Amino acid sequence: MRSGISDLDGFDRNIHVWPNPARDILFLQFNDSSFGPTHIAVYDVLGNIVKKEEFDGKIDVTDLSNGVYIVRVSGSKESLHKVVINR
Repeated sequence: MRSGISDLDGFDRNIHVWPNPARDILFLQFNDSSFGPTHIAVYDVLGNIVKKEEFDGKIDVTDLSNGVYIVRVSGSKESLHKVVINR
């Protein structure tokens, strides 16, 4: 049995996010080029949306407090999620 933040990193392996943990800018890349993401939402651990924007391949996280967040990327047919840490 495994536990810890490394297990959560596999939440959705179709998204490559770096650097994680992040300080300034978080970059996103998708394994499936047909995904076609359009919007990004960042949630805190309580499920509150703390940031929402159009997708452009990166997220500015300088205005977020240190902590754990879930990034939700919405495409035309589905949504993908990834756990990230902001320092």
